[in-house]
Amino acid sequence: MNNLKLNRFQSKLKEIFGLNNYEIMVIIELLKEKTKSNFIKDLYCSIPYSRMYDISYSLYRKGLVTIQLKTPSWHHDKYVRYIYIKLNDWDTIIKNIEQKENEKIKEIQDRLNKFKDYVNKIKEREKRKQK
Repeated sequence: MNNLKLNRFQSKLKEIFGLNNYEIMVIIELLKEKTKSNFIKDLYCSIPYSRMYDISYSLYRKGLVTIQLKTPSWHHDKYVRYIYIKLNDWDTIIKNIEQKENEKIKEIQDRLNKFKDYVNKIKEREKRKQK
């Protein structure tokens, strides 16, 4: 991918999904490689290791990736876990986005209904005072 196409792709990711630069780097790497551990991923992306977990969780909350905790087969300590992140397929991403948007709409409707009830109560009080 040349720089112009890469810049357009990055700006589209930022615009559509609201991703920051680190999240965009992870998504681009995941598009190149299907599954990677964060331990290896930070070497490829130049992302600080201390930020990998919150970036992974942020991508998970946005519905773009699946997170799995695994113990590597080569590791001797069974309590050591690494996070593996996998890019979701596009149908799952779209479904996740629709679900989150529907939840936001429902929340806004609930707030509007509460506000409407509040305004109606105020109007009723005003009518009672006028009588």
